[in-house]
Amino acid sequence: MAGLKEYSGMLMNMPSSSIKNSSYGPPNVVQDLLVLNVDSWPVKDSALIDFGNTNTERLVNWFDPVLRAAGCQFQDVINQWHSLKISVNPYFYNKVYCSLWRMLLSKDPYKTDLTDTFHLVEIFLVLRAISAVCCERMFSAQNRIKSSL
Repeated sequence: MAGLKEYSGMLMNMPSSSIKNSSYGPPNVVQDLLVLNVDSWPVKDSALIDFGNTNTERLVNWFDPVLRAAGCQFQDVINQWHSLKISVNPYFYNKVYCSLWRMLLSKDPYKTDLTDTFHLVEIFLVLRAISAVCCERMFSAQNRIKSSL
């Protein structure tokens, strides 16, 4: 799997040809990426079966150049997505968000069995880190301007 720096570099340099459909754009991508937020997953197994399938397919199509560069097998992403939901829901639902992804991305059998789906997860985590940096900078600037004095 590619590291965070490689993903952030690839995301920043995505070619404009990756925009396949003018009605589907960055706001839709952000909305679809939220399907990877485990806290928002349905609790009932019956609702979880189809949860996020179309979102995942759209994300695979949107990030096609990045995923190809990372060596992702597209046909396996949906199957691995189902396996991810089955693994996480009953066993890890009470874990803290960051520790859950850290554990899944670094420990076997998850990191080897769900490799292709984890490419999308890493993109999600990179985009969250990029957006968090802007917020951190604003808070730092505010703290420099307004102090306890």
